[in-house]
Amino acid sequence: AFFRVGERNAGWGKLVGMIPRPDSGMSWQQLCKQAASLRQEHFFGLILLTAAQILLMTGQLVTATFISSIALRATGCHTMVSLLLTSSRIFAEFARRKQPDDVFSYGYSRFPILLEFTGVIIVFVLALSAGVEAVLHLNSHSSVLIDASFGDLVHSHKLEHTKTRAFAIAATGFSLAQFAAAFAIKAALKTDKFRAHSWHGAHHPSAAPRRNILHFRVLTHDLALHVTEVAWGVSVACALVSGATGWWALDSVAALTSVWLLVPILTDVTEKTTPLILQAAPPGPPAPPPPPP
Repeated sequence: AFFRVGERNAGWGKLVGMIPRPDSGMSWQQLCKQAASLRQEHFFGLILLTAAQILLMTGQLVTATFISSIALRATGCHTMVSLLLTSSRIFAEFARRKQPDDVFSYGYSRFPILLEFTGVIIVFVLALSAGVEAVLHLNSHSSVLIDASFGDLVHSHKLEHTKTRAFAIAATGFSLAQFAAAFAIKAALKTDKFRAHSWHGAHHPSAAPRRNILHFRVLTHDLALHVTEVAWGVSVACALVSGATGWWALDSVAALTSVWLLVPILTDVTEKTTPLILQAAPPGPPAPPPPPP
């Protein structure tokens, strides 16, 4: 429900095809009023998406601790990145409404950049720890599969069968939530590009190919992001059929896949934010004139 309300209030349909063109006959005041209304809906949609992402991320991390799944923890890092970008967008909208900063020399407009840069470092550390733990678990369970007897595997399978079913249910639920989150987040974060194409002529012959290219890029990004979900589903299916320790090894493989898919995303955010972080701070307010003698 959060994602559906957030997608509706993000103004997807209005921003794509319902914004009036400059030559539509509307006055400048009417255009500004409608743009402010759409911006307010967009801001409200971002807040709803942030709340939904916090719930999803909390559920992923808590469930990952409960069922001891490294793959679910690594997938939670993807939700952290999405939450980071959405929160940065909210701070950017807030900074756009504020007056120029005359107290703190860093400036309101640079807080979203600092948030993204700091968040990327935190997500990188968490993903790196999950990757190292996945490698260690993969190595240990590989040695168990080679050295253990058949009776030990059967006994271990009986002990872990309940946890395996919990893992399967959690994987299915969070996979569906991730798909819903991806489309809702794209509806909120991609509106500016679609609005630009619609503003310059929604009925122009070249507008449809441009929108199709943007749709293709969005779908390609979603497909790359959800490769880890496919690996996760395969590990669950193999867990229900194979021995007890097999699904732990496959869980480690899915975790490594998820961490590997995080690398280009974190690299892209770092390349965009690092030059802006290293820029000189904007000049502060001018000094007040000296008091008269």
